[in-house]
Amino acid sequence: MSARLEGRVALVTGAGRGLGRALALGLAWEGADVVVHYHRSVAGAEAVASEIIGLGRRAMTVQADITRLDEVERMALSAFERLGRVDVLVNNVGDAAPEQQSWRALDEGLIDRVLLTDVKGTLLVTHAVGRRMLEQRSGAIVNVCSNVVVTGSPRAPQYAASKYGVIGLTKSYAAAFAPTVRVNALGPGFIETETTLAREDWVYDGGFSMLGA
Repeated sequence: MSARLEGRVALVTGAGRGLGRALALGLAWEGADVVVHYHRSVAGAEAVASEIIGLGRRAMTVQADITRLDEVERMALSAFERLGRVDVLVNNVGDAAPEQQSWRALDEGLIDRVLLTDVKGTLLVTHAVGRRMLEQRSGAIVNVCSNVVVTGSPRAPQYAASKYGVIGLTKSYAAAFAPTVRVNALGPGFIETETTLAREDWVYDGGFSMLGA
């Protein structure tokens, strides 16, 4: 294990499974104590926290619906009170509308759900945790975006729009919080998570490939 983040505290949203789980464990391997956020994946979050403790780091789980300001504020307050500080925030939670297979399948509910989670949720968590980082006079925020900001999403256009929104939030808070808190975005491609593997358009043809973004 590395000790690059020894003495630091990280908060990862959606850390009970998938990419969030990998990020939380990766931060722990680098020496950080970790706040493991979840919405519904309580068993997964508790398992991740146990793994982190097994690595000799501190860990806590916290439940919150990131689209509700009161719950986000409660999450941030709990993290800062129990672990003393938060040095790294990873806004990992996102909704790609995996059940939508074509732009033709227009569904207002799916449009609203994706924009609510990706844009409003990221904004609320960045705001609540970031202003506390300003008070402690240090911190770094990473917003998980997507390569759809380059490729677009013919499958679910609202997903690409939401991630463009995350880029806008990242630039805005980077300017607002500078130079005390750094705010950056990470734009990965497809990752082999439980959600991705469950999609109808994820097929095996001698190697995994994705049909539609």
